[in-house]
Amino acid sequence: LAKVNSHPSRGYSNSHITMMDLLVTQIHPMPHRAVNVTGPAGSVRGTAASTALLSVRYSSQSGGMPVIKWRLIRPTSGAHSPSVSRTVMVVQSFGGEGQAPAAEFANRVHVFRNGSLQLMLLRLSDEGTYEVEITITEDAVVGHHSVQLTVDVPISKPVVIISSPVAVEMAEAVTMNCSHVNGTRAVYAWLKGGAPLTNGSRHRLSAGGHSLTLAPVLLGDSDSYACLASNAVSRGASEPVLLTVHRRMAVYLILGGCVILIAIVITSVCLCCNPSK
Repeated sequence: LAKVNSHPSRGYSNSHITMMDLLVTQIHPMPHRAVNVTGPAGSVRGTAASTALLSVRYSSQSGGMPVIKWRLIRPTSGAHSPSVSRTVMVVQSFGGEGQAPAAEFANRVHVFRNGSLQLMLLRLSDEGTYEVEITITEDAVVGHHSVQLTVDVPISKPVVIISSPVAVEMAEAVTMNCSHVNGTRAVYAWLKGGAPLTNGSRHRLSAGGHSLTLAPVLLGDSDSYACLASNAVSRGASEPVLLTVHRRMAVYLILGGCVILIAIVITSVCLCCNPSK
């Protein structure tokens, strides 16, 4: 008992200090220093083999050095390169100095002091959602922001391939295809005589719009046709092709005239080969 009570003042002092600390903490709490990360709304549209800037900006009441991490989340379906990892840490920046990019982004990324990320020599597999996480070394609060990036290949000059440049009225169908060598996610439109052409009872566009079918053709379909192909980063127009539609009677007259001409030629040849005695 004497041992237990030998230092009563020390035990009281420790208990008193602990209670005072709690009281001071409740009366004067530590300031909440959040990291706010902002950026422009909307997605960034990049061009393959070019450069894209994912712009953000952060603010904090703390004076500590930032730790910036960028992460890429690729689409679960429809990705250009399904064999690559769905989620990858793109780069980590420590205090705006040291940067540690992932292997597939080596020599292709740069982090600015305001947190923005620059991607160079864009690949189709770079497409996806980029998430930035910024922390201040003195704080426990983390700031987040997301940026959507799409990557497209520019569309090369399209060409119209027509099944037949000459057709007979009410007797045939004509199909035209809009073809181009390069380009991703193309959207197609058709022009007739320079005016937009849409789906109709005789003008049928394919599901993707790259094909146009006229069935049956009429005299009014005689005109020039061209296609437009575009995506988020480019636009191209084909040279016009001419479709000529003949009347049925005109075709019969032409065919009849050809038959008569052939008959005259054959008769003349026969007379020349067999002269009369």
